[in-house]
Amino acid sequence: MAGSAPKKLTGIERRFLAPALGAALLAAPLVMAVTTPAVGDDAAKAPKAAAPATAVAPAATEGIKLFESQVAAILKEECAACHGGDKPQGGLSVTTRAALLKGGTSGKSLDLAKPEASLFIQAINYHGRRMPPKGKMAPAKIAALTRWVQLGAPWPEGKLASLEPEAHHGPPPVNAANMKFWSYQPVRRPAIPVVKDTQWAKSPMDAFILKKLEAKGLRPNPSVDRTSLIRRAYYDLIGLPPTPEQVKAFMDDRSPRAWEKVIDELLASPHYGEKWGRH
Repeated sequence: MAGSAPKKLTGIERRFLAPALGAALLAAPLVMAVTTPAVGDDAAKAPKAAAPATAVAPAATEGIKLFESQVAAILKEECAACHGGDKPQGGLSVTTRAALLKGGTSGKSLDLAKPEASLFIQAINYHGRRMPPKGKMAPAKIAALTRWVQLGAPWPEGKLASLEPEAHHGPPPVNAANMKFWSYQPVRRPAIPVVKDTQWAKSPMDAFILKKLEAKGLRPNPSVDRTSLIRRAYYDLIGLPPTPEQVKAFMDDRSPRAWEKVIDELLASPHYGEKWGRH
C-alpha cells in the first residue's frame, strides 16, 4: 500500500533470496562486457566497416568519352600539325594535356574555371585569334571542343595520352585520301561559261574571266591602245621593254593573229626562261 513502511524480510526469506541476488550481481559484469564497445587497443584491433567506393564524377566520365570519340581526332586533324613537334607555333603544343594547360607565348590557353574565357575557345571561335588559320572548323567540332573544356578537359592515360603526329619520311603515300588532291586528278575540259556580254569575250579564257566578274557585279576595264598592250606583254613575259622596231612591227600588223604572234615569239625567247627561271 502507498505510504506504508517497507516489509522486513524474515530469516527464511533472506536465506533463500541471498544466493539469487549474488548470482545476479555476478552475471552483471558479463552482460556489460558483451554490450560495452571496445576501447583503447581493443578498438584499434576491432574490424572496421569498408568505406563505400568513390564513384567517378559523371562530368569526368562524359569528358573522357567525348575525348576518345571526338576531341582526340579533332586536335590531331586540325591543330597538331602546327602546334606539335619540337617547335610548335607560338610555343603552344596541343599534343598533351599538360602542354595544353601550360599554353604558349600568348599565355595560358585553358581556363577551366571560366571555359568561355579560355584563349583556346576564343581562337577556335575566331574571336580575335583564329585557329586553325586555314579556315574555321565546322560548328560540330567547335561544340565538341567547347563541351570538353567545360567538363574540365579530361585526358585519359594510355594510347591517347599524346597526339604527336607520326613522323613520315619520303613522298606521301598513295591512298584514296591523297588521290583527291587536285594534282592527282585527270585533266578535264570544262564547259565554257555562259556570259551576258558576249561581245567582250573573244576566247574561251575570256568567258571564264568575265563570268567571275559578272558574278561580282564588275565590268572589265576598257581596252588599251596597241602600244600599251605590247609593252605590258613584254614586261610580263620577259621583263624587258620592246624595242621601237618591235613596237612598229606590231602596230603595222593588222592581221587577226598579230597579238598571238607576239605572245608566241615572247614565249619562245630565251629571255622568257631567264626571267621565270630566277624564281
